[in-house]
Amino acid sequence: MSSGSEDRTYGMIAHGLVLFTGLSAFLGPLSYLGWVAAIASVVLYFVWKSKSPFVVRHAKQAAGLQVFLFAFSFVLFLITAMFTVGAAATGSLGALGGAVAIAGLFGLIGLVVGIGAIVCAVMGLLRAQKGEEYTYPVIGAFVDRLNV
Repeated sequence: MSSGSEDRTYGMIAHGLVLFTGLSAFLGPLSYLGWVAAIASVVLYFVWKSKSPFVVRHAKQAAGLQVFLFAFSFVLFLITAMFTVGAAATGSLGALGGAVAIAGLFGLIGLVVGIGAIVCAVMGLLRAQKGEEYTYPVIGAFVDRLNV
C-alpha cells in the first residue's frame, strides 16, 4: 500500500484523534471533546473511503478503537451504577463501602485501558508517519474484518 505525504498526514490525524479521545478523559468538563474526536474519525473514514486505501485503513482502525472505548466505558458505567444503586438500596454502610471499592476498581481498569489506548494511538501515529500499516491490538483484527 503506497502512501504519499498527504496520506501519511491524514493517517496520523486519525490516530491523533484516538490520542485526543484518550486524553479527553483527563480534561474534566471538556471531556465531551472526545466525542468530537470520535465523530471526526468516522467522518475522516467516510470522506477518504474512495480516495486512499492507506488513510481508510488507518481511519478504520482508529474509529474502531474509539467505538470500542465508548462501549467499554458505557459497560463499566452501567456495572458501577448497578452496584452503587444496589448498595444504596440496602442502606447498609458495608454494602456502600463495597460499592465504592468496586467503583474504584472499575475506575482503575478504565484508567489502564485508557492509558493503553493512548500508547497504542501514539504507536499508530508513528507508524502512519513512516507510511506503514498499523493494527490495534485486541480489536484491530476484528475491525479489519468489518465490511463497512
